[in-house]
Amino acid sequence: MLAYDDSHTLLPSDYYLMEFVPGRPLDQLRGAMSEDAQARIDRQVGALLAELNAVAGDAFGTLAAPAAPGAGWREVFTALLEGALSDGEAVGATLPLPYPQIRALIAAAAPALDAVRAPRLVHWDLWDGNIFVDEATGALTGIIDFERALWGDPLMEFQFRRLTTRAAFSAGYGPDALATPEGRIRRHLYDLYLGAILIIECDYRQYPTRDQAAWAAEQLGPTLAALRAPHPPL
Repeated sequence: MLAYDDSHTLLPSDYYLMEFVPGRPLDQLRGAMSEDAQARIDRQVGALLAELNAVAGDAFGTLAAPAAPGAGWREVFTALLEGALSDGEAVGATLPLPYPQIRALIAAAAPALDAVRAPRLVHWDLWDGNIFVDEATGALTGIIDFERALWGDPLMEFQFRRLTTRAAFSAGYGPDALATPEGRIRRHLYDLYLGAILIIECDYRQYPTRDQAAWAAEQLGPTLAALRAPHPPL
C-alpha cells in the first residue's frame, strides 16, 4: 500500500494506491512448470503464509468489521456460515442436503471450533491466481487480493482445502495443523463454507451455466459425509 484516502476530496469514493507486483499469476504458469519448480514455489508460499498467519489480532472477524472483543471463534465463524446459508435460502439456491440438515451437521461439529483461541491473520483467498511468480527464476514475487482477509483460524486458508493441500506447501508451512481430530473437523467446516459460497454465488451472479455449482456440489459430497460420520469426543 502506498496511499489511501477516504476523505472524498479528490474522488467521490474511497481509493488506494498500491505498489506494482511484478511477475505472472501462478495459475498461468503452473501447467508449464516442472514438478521441482512447482514444489519450490509451493514451499515458498507455505513459508510466507506461516509468517502471515503468525500475525495476531485483537478480535475474531473480518478486517472491516471484527467482532466484539471476547467473542469466540465458534460464535464468529458459525455466524459467517449462517450468513451464507441465509443468503442461499433467500435466493432459492439448492445445496446437496436440505438446509436444516446442514445446520444440524454444523451444530454437531461446532465444538471443534473452540480449540481456536487466538485470532490470526488469514488471507482466505490465496489460490494460484493471487500468487505472483517471477517467470524466469520461479521465485515468489508477491500475493494480492486481501479483500476477504479476516482474523480467524489459519486452517481456513485455501491451501488447506481438501483438494489443494500439497506436500511441498506443508513442508514450507511447518507443523501439521491437521494432526488433531478437532483440526480435521474444522477443515470440513471450512470446506463446507467455501463449497456453499461457490454454489450460492451462482444464483446471485447469474452465471451462464451451472457448471461451477455442479462441481462444488460434487466436491461437497465427501465433506458432508465426513461431517455425518461419528466424531471422537472433543
